[in-house]
Amino acid sequence: MIDEPTRDDSGEPAVDELRDLTLPVDEGFAGRVSRRIERRLLAGDLIELAWSAPLSAALTLLRVPFEWFDSHGPTTRPDRAEPPADSD
Repeated sequence: MIDEPTRDDSGEPAVDELRDLTLPVDEGFAGRVSRRIERRLLAGDLIELAWSAPLSAALTLLRVPFEWFDSHGPTTRPDRAEPPADSD
């Protein structure tokens, strides 16, 4: 009969040679890691904002004349109106 390999918390087979080599983790380790991750996420969000905000403002400024023209479009003059369709 073949022995089943021991499994770690993730369900993966554990490495038996490394099981006894665990070191005690400092109490503040998890806090330091989470603060470092949060700093990197904040930096990424700020960089994304630095790229997207000017682009969004530029697109809005480019869209203003077109929306104004659509809302205040040219008035229909009688000499430029389409002729009525024949009702034959």
